[in-house]
Amino acid sequence: MVSKFDGWSVAGLMTYTQVLLLVILAALAGLLYYFLYLLTGWRSMWRTITFAYAAYYVAILFFLQWADPVGIKQGAISDSLEYGREVTGHWFATVLGALLLAPVFIGALGYFSLYFKAPDRSGRFRIGALAGAFVFWFGTSLLASYVFHWNDHTWWRWASSLVSLIASYMVYISYRPPAWMRKRFRLHGYDDAEPA
Repeated sequence: MVSKFDGWSVAGLMTYTQVLLLVILAALAGLLYYFLYLLTGWRSMWRTITFAYAAYYVAILFFLQWADPVGIKQGAISDSLEYGREVTGHWFATVLGALLLAPVFIGALGYFSLYFKAPDRSGRFRIGALAGAFVFWFGTSLLASYVFHWNDHTWWRWASSLVSLIASYMVYISYRPPAWMRKRFRLHGYDDAEPA
């Protein structure tokens, strides 16, 4: 018998989770390629990154199946799968989480090194804001998961959404700074002319 809660079945939520993970990993692979390509100029690196993320995705699928999803647990913000085996704090889950966050965090730190090579003020601002956004975004996730263990707290789910919004805004203004910022710091947008 299929366990159901609020319209979700275990199979449906499992499929949704797998598709969502695939989309997230594809985006992270693209972001990591962007950072590493800018640092190294190595165009064919996408093959290595694609293979690594494909292997990582298979490892996640294996772990999700091993964990034995048996039901659906209602959460304060969203529903989640309930597992027959304990996954919280499992060493493999810890490794998978670190492999999700650490490469992009390290890539963003490396990308920041381009700040010192940018020829103009707007380029430096763009690099600093982009790198800062991703270091902030992934850094808070690393701290919440591995240092402070906030992931189990309901308030952190709301706070992490706020962190995501702030980081997204930082990415946006790196390419399209608001008028006050353009005037105060003599910046231009990505598609504007450099101010005199």
